[in-house]
Amino acid sequence: MGIIWSQPELSLKASLLEEEPELILRTGDLLVVAASDIEIALGIDPWSKVAVIVHRNKKVLAFCDGQLKNISTFLQQYPHTVCRPLSCVREVGFNGRVLCAAERTMAILSKRRNMNPLFREGFCVGIFLAIMGLVEWQVLVQGKLRPSHFSAECRRLELQEYSSEQFTIM
Repeated sequence: MGIIWSQPELSLKASLLEEEPELILRTGDLLVVAASDIEIALGIDPWSKVAVIVHRNKKVLAFCDGQLKNISTFLQQYPHTVCRPLSCVREVGFNGRVLCAAERTMAILSKRRNMNPLFREGFCVGIFLAIMGLVEWQVLVQGKLRPSHFSAECRRLELQEYSSEQFTIM
């Protein structure tokens, strides 16, 4: 009957995709991690972590809490993560500007040793966004930014360059 029909049955049941589809995260996208059910029940914020996607040397990193973490490690540690895409034009050199903003934020954070841990992540992402020109510096003066302030539902920050939609990563 020919070569096509003489293949073993097992090959017809195998997946056509060799591996899982690659996760596509672009530089500047926000990652927000959902809080646990217990934290929500206790009246704590609905979002527990916030990070920004940074690319360095062809590696995807999450800038969170003043540190650059490998994206796969971050997503394994925080499986209930959603992405809020940055919808601006990413001109040549954008990845470098984002990396520079993350490094400047780390330098600023190193000078603030006694910062309240509750507001550390919000401070890092807020300063980062201000350096990038994506949020007004005056908004940061109010302080006390938490991960929930970067979600699509919150209106405290004017994140006009970010999509109002967010999608689940895992």
